[in-house]
Amino acid sequence: MITQNNADIYSYNYAANAIHIALMGDPTLRLHYIEPPTNVIITAQSNNTKVNLHWTASNETGKLGYYIYSSNTPLGNYQLLNSTPISDTVFTDELPYEGDNYYQVKTLKLTTSASGSYFNTSVGTPISISGITGKTSGIENPISQSTFVYPNPAHHSIKIHSGNCPTIELFNCIGILVKSVKQSTDNTLNSQNINIDELSNGLYFIKIGSVIRSFVKE
Repeated sequence: MITQNNADIYSYNYAANAIHIALMGDPTLRLHYIEPPTNVIITAQSNNTKVNLHWTASNETGKLGYYIYSSNTPLGNYQLLNSTPISDTVFTDELPYEGDNYYQVKTLKLTTSASGSYFNTSVGTPISISGITGKTSGIENPISQSTFVYPNPAHHSIKIHSGNCPTIELFNCIGILVKSVKQSTDNTLNSQNINIDELSNGLYFIKIGSVIRSFVKE
């Protein structure tokens, strides 16, 4: 969307906003397909204050485990719940959203190709549950309205303007935690500078409490 709608973020040529500039491939197609888990079963526990997920293991050979993502809306921003992949086929969300909860379980594998190796995930196997008494899903709204990251794209560092959250976590595009920073905000600007020189170029996601933001490292 950034490329297609670009008008002043970065320099562009005569093809800006034209149809063919968006022909980057179908994001639902995968060169190296990873078999997802199946038969996900979801149940409420502890008087509807926790959510338990259980699934049938993927038949993918060499898998490293599973990632579990959650959201309070079916098409919302899904947050990674476990920064380290789990090898088991059961997971308990100790802090689910209040009301509706939507989950995706993905298989993780280190894929080796002719051009190198990378951590690859399957498509997410979805499941949802309602009637949960947990954290209030709407609490992120006042935070998200005042949370932003700049510059974007960035080269050497980013500045995060956010609410009062003790830890800022950076994830790569497949959900692996690549950096965690203890936030020490400026008392007047309420902002945090983070050096990203050590990160490879690409898309990253920033988790600040329950808020997710993204940026591109160039």
